[in-house]
Amino acid sequence: MNDGFGPLNWVSLLPLGVALLVSVRLVFGERGATSDDALRRVLVISGWLLVIAGIAGFVIGLTFVLSIALLVVMFVVLLSALLRFGQSERQALLWVLAVAAEKGIPLDQAAHAFAADRSDLLGRRTDLLARLMAAGQRPISNVVDI
Repeated sequence: MNDGFGPLNWVSLLPLGVALLVSVRLVFGERGATSDDALRRVLVISGWLLVIAGIAGFVIGLTFVLSIALLVVMFVVLLSALLRFGQSERQALLWVLAVAAEKGIPLDQAAHAFAADRSDLLGRRTDLLARLMAAGQRPISNVVDI
């Protein structure tokens, strides 16, 4: 566990800086045309540095949180796209088999032709399905689950 003063903790500097700037204004009044008071100048610079550090900590911390959230969203979108792609590939196989059935082409030949164009898991499973159909066997649902 990190016990350091991280970027999100810098946000606590923002109200301190604002309070210091308000205090300087209340004590020293409106800024005149010439400001020769060194103490006022140091307090105003310190106040603005605290405000800038608080805003920087907020932006850095928020960016880190948003980057993690963005990675999670990208992972979910990628996973969804991969699942949809697999579903569309299986649907393409069903379309090939449906068109083959309408045209009177043997389904085992159509499935074998579909499998011959592919070198992935769906192609191997479709090839197994084509061999089982050619042998006249009924596919077992846990072996061939297309």
